[in-house]
Amino acid sequence: MHLAASKGHGDIAVFLIQRGVEINARDKFGSTALLEAVKNGHDHVASLLMEAGALLGIDNDGTCLCEVVAKRDLDYLRRLLDSGINPNSKNYDFRTPLHLAASEGLFPISVLLLEAGASVFAVDRWGRTPLDEARVGGNKNLIKLLEDAQGSQLSEFSTNFGKQDEGQRVRCTVLASDPRDLKDERSRVVLWVPQSLDELINTAKAQLRVSSANCVVSEDGAKILDTDMISDGQKLFLVRESTLSL
Repeated sequence: MHLAASKGHGDIAVFLIQRGVEINARDKFGSTALLEAVKNGHDHVASLLMEAGALLGIDNDGTCLCEVVAKRDLDYLRRLLDSGINPNSKNYDFRTPLHLAASEGLFPISVLLLEAGASVFAVDRWGRTPLDEARVGGNKNLIKLLEDAQGSQLSEFSTNFGKQDEGQRVRCTVLASDPRDLKDERSRVVLWVPQSLDELINTAKAQLRVSSANCVVSEDGAKILDTDMISDGQKLFLVRESTLSL
């Protein structure tokens, strides 16, 4: 299957799928058949494999995407995104591919990532967003692109995740930890979302016995400005606002 995928032999791939070959098997280099098809630009074979339930099988999606962005390989990046890889995957420094594209001033790649759903609000280990990186780089067109995307994503977030019906009760899980600390598993509490953000913060502080926190953020590290932005079942993090810029 790996050979058929890497060479673009769709008819052989179909035959092997029908024969029940394990489509997610890895070769000695750790690659799956789908990854071989994507690497070599065989979109038809990749589609056949995906329809059969094949997976890319990449160990660290964020590191992989950042490496592809660093190489400025727009075509390979597009094929990976078309194969279902998460554009908001993070590397070891919690940087997304959009962070890297913004820091390098890569406008076409940034457009592609945004179209695939990359978040402008993602925060890296140092608390920087892709827009922060673009502003340091000084590419005016890229800064404008990300500023527009920021407004669009904030509006979409408010629309899609706001309360759907007046009076509908919404729950959230609040953790006494920083979303950038993937290993922090401190206490958490499930709360009904009240009318005001201050009430939510104060209730969470009392339940979690945290005195210094004064704001809540999403998993992307974006500061929650209003309870209408909170969706039912959303995970939030109770933090000190001063840590957001670190």
